[in-house]
Amino acid sequence: MKRLAVVLTCFTAFACASHDAATDAAKLLQPDLQLIQLSGPADQGFPPGLFQVRYGVRIRNNSGEPLTLRHIELEPMGGGGPYVLRKELYNFNNTIAPGQSTEFAFWANAFSTGNFRSVDAYAPVSIRGIASFDSPAGQVRKIFLKVLAQEGARRGD
Repeated sequence: MKRLAVVLTCFTAFACASHDAATDAAKLLQPDLQLIQLSGPADQGFPPGLFQVRYGVRIRNNSGEPLTLRHIELEPMGGGGPYVLRKELYNFNNTIAPGQSTEFAFWANAFSTGNFRSVDAYAPVSIRGIASFDSPAGQVRKIFLKVLAQEGARRGD
């Protein structure tokens, strides 16, 4: 009988703890995230081989808790375009207060054909990303897809 009482007490405590965690998780709303390309192959003279693309990010915290961006994982989607992004994880430690926004830039590794005359030299590049955040109320992930138009005037035409 004592064993049953102990088991019931444990289940009750677990249920209360689970309820509190669920309540905290409800406070975490998905942040808004925008990704733009600041510098691509056309801006760098279409370098052949491994090069870096500069991206800009704007994040708005819609939650009632501070969010800390821990990392963004980027990977290519589909084919075409003047470069292929390498699938990599980029680490950050940016904290965004409740209801606030932040902007920052970072470099990502990619592979370019280096041919400004190719059919795909100005085709859009498609990217899938996952942004991971920590907060006092738990963790949240933001999955996003982005099609980046390739700007710049054709050179040598």
